[in-house]
Amino acid sequence: GADEFIRQLEKGYETNLNKQYDPEGTDLSEGQWHKIALARALYQDHEVVVFDEPTSSLDPISEYEFVQDVKTCMANKTVLFITHRLSSVVDFDRILVFEDGRIIGDGCHRDLMERCEVYRNMFEVQASRYREG
Repeated sequence: GADEFIRQLEKGYETNLNKQYDPEGTDLSEGQWHKIALARALYQDHEVVVFDEPTSSLDPISEYEFVQDVKTCMANKTVLFITHRLSSVVDFDRILVFEDGRIIGDGCHRDLMERCEVYRNMFEVQASRYREG
């Protein structure tokens, strides 16, 4: 996670994370910022944590690791994980599907694949990109 790449920075945890304020600082990638966000969420012991498109700029391996970290480290918390990348949520306990601001599907992945046409279609479109490649 974040600890691994932070320790590799020249000043480690003392590194300023913005060159705008410190010319000797560093600029992080989007993926590194996501890891920082997860670490901060874990450090602050909140009962409810909201992630809005947290894997949008992560490569598939980093996305998988991020989701596994969320599931492991936040197993006893309520996590709202807003995403369009459905591969991220297939193992989640409960998935809500929204359309035009309304909930149109509610359940686990298996239930939604059977009962929610919008979810099933979105999942199949995303999955087909891997099958056809």
